[in-house]
Amino acid sequence: MRVPDLHRSSTARRLCGLLLAGGLGPSACAAVDEGADAPPRSDASAIGRDAALPCSTPVECGDDNPCTDDQCVEGYCANVPVEAGAPCRDNDLCNGEETCDAVGVCRAGVAVACTSSGPCVSSACDAETGRCAESPIEGCCERDADCAVRGGPPCEAHRCVRETHQCEAVAIPGCCTVDADCAAGACETASCDPEKGVCTRRRTPGCCTDDADCPGDTCALARCDVAASACATEPVADCCLHDGDCPSEACERAVCDAATNRCASVPVEGCCGDAADCAEDQRCDPDARLCVAMPAECCTVDAECGVPVGCFVPRCAGPEACCVLEAVPGCCTIDADCGAGLRCDPETSTCAPTPVEFAATQFPVRPFTVCADAPLPLLFGRVFVAGRTPGEGQGPGIDAEVGVGPPGVSPDDARWQFSAAVYNGDLANGFGQLNDDEYLGGLTAPAAGDYELAWRFRVNGGPWVYGDLVPAGSTDGYTSASALHFSAEDCARLPVGYAGFQHPLEPVSVCGDAASPPIFGRVYVAGRTPGEGQGTDVVAHLGYGPAGTTPTGPDAVAWRWVEASYNADLRNDFGELSDDEYRAVLEGPLAAGDYALAWRFSTPGGEPVYGDLPPGGSLDGFSPETSLRLTVAEACAP
Repeated sequence: MRVPDLHRSSTARRLCGLLLAGGLGPSACAAVDEGADAPPRSDASAIGRDAALPCSTPVECGDDNPCTDDQCVEGYCANVPVEAGAPCRDNDLCNGEETCDAVGVCRAGVAVACTSSGPCVSSACDAETGRCAESPIEGCCERDADCAVRGGPPCEAHRCVRETHQCEAVAIPGCCTVDADCAAGACETASCDPEKGVCTRRRTPGCCTDDADCPGDTCALARCDVAASACATEPVADCCLHDGDCPSEACERAVCDAATNRCASVPVEGCCGDAADCAEDQRCDPDARLCVAMPAECCTVDAECGVPVGCFVPRCAGPEACCVLEAVPGCCTIDADCGAGLRCDPETSTCAPTPVEFAATQFPVRPFTVCADAPLPLLFGRVFVAGRTPGEGQGPGIDAEVGVGPPGVSPDDARWQFSAAVYNGDLANGFGQLNDDEYLGGLTAPAAGDYELAWRFRVNGGPWVYGDLVPAGSTDGYTSASALHFSAEDCARLPVGYAGFQHPLEPVSVCGDAASPPIFGRVYVAGRTPGEGQGTDVVAHLGYGPAGTTPTGPDAVAWRWVEASYNADLRNDFGELSDDEYRAVLEGPLAAGDYALAWRFSTPGGEPVYGDLPPGGSLDGFSPETSLRLTVAEACAP
């Protein structure tokens, strides 16, 4: 064995000490303990890549390994492992916190694991922050609403395929692009809104398929001319509802028998139509319709002309005129002797203001049930006042109210609650004469219980006249047995979710003597309108009032409402039958002017919801600025 140089042995011992201090084993020292001039290159794995290289500074010994301490020891490079656990980051926080091991190797840490919160988002780690961030996956969906496409084909909807989370286009059943795609039944016309792909069926005004489609009353039977699909009324011969319906002859007072609804007459005492009605020594005064004495040689004094009869006093007018009748001022025998708005009181033979001669509940006529605090159906009453209601238009000076109260209690009792009603139109009697006026009222059901309904009318602030059901009405007085009864019940409340106009959406103009075109509205009520057919217990009305007013608050009294009928189902953007469509026509004649239109929908126990034009409808409340406008012209050019 060769004896090593002492100087080199000392250097080798110091280098070996450094290697052992760095955690390397004895094998590393064996390579430098042979007395050679430098550590052998073949052992670079133990002491570093450049360990065998000569050096003058540590910079020359760099090995790009963060886990070694690069040193220059007595002219030779030594790459000594750093302490185990020292950091050796690689600028990527996503693969974990790297640390050095005991032999100079950088070991990877625990990588950050990212998980997505849903199927339509991806999650990835940010190398700079080491935190997970999510981003949406284009084209992915979780529900149908994620697939909504605006401005696409009207008959195409999009839905989400749950298994693949991808959107797919589907055809909307029943959707249309032209009118020919829409089916219509009898008395209907169908049209297609190509922008929405929705069919609208409109009832032809005045059209009918059977008698049930036509209005009528006790003295006017409803009839449908099936061949012409047109409604008509067939007067019931000699039928009457009150004395004013009965025609009278000279010297007769016409009366209506309330029990049989038949006309009769009562002779006017002392009245004459011609000389045959008078004695031989009398003649018939054509103006007074009374018999007057006719002396053989005329007269010289009043006494020769007879005694006063009714409202006339016999006078001797001299040899030429002989006996004449002189009217007593303010006296009357028949209504014709009085001015407009007055009638003759046969007991006092004086003219008095015309009273209400007939008042009655017109519709509904059958008992019904509603929910407590819910709107009642539209209520109609009728009234006859001689000299006022006959003919076209509203009779002047007439007040009308409709009220509810407990059963068996007189309507004069304070427990009854009355609300003002408005004139609705003229009613024809069994002879085709416009004799009565019809009034329209609206009420909200009280608390749960049983109730009666009554109409009352008065003239010029006079006494109220109460009416129960037709045909008798007020002619036999108001009685509980003849009143309209209804019940209010506590109901589960399903509020109206949306109400608004469906068609038309542009201002409407009509002539004063014509009906409006059909007006269509739409409504959504969760649990009621979705699916095929009419949603149960949905009450719909179309109303109109002066332009610039609202159907609630102080303006409400000026608004008039007509009941609407269910027309069709409406689909949403995804082809689902979600809404119901209702239809109503404002029958003419309408007074000339500008009006605001509104839809009103309600459900049992719920507050009425008022809708104007879309897209807001009822969602942002009713506003005159967003209501559909109706203009009624005084007359239209032929």
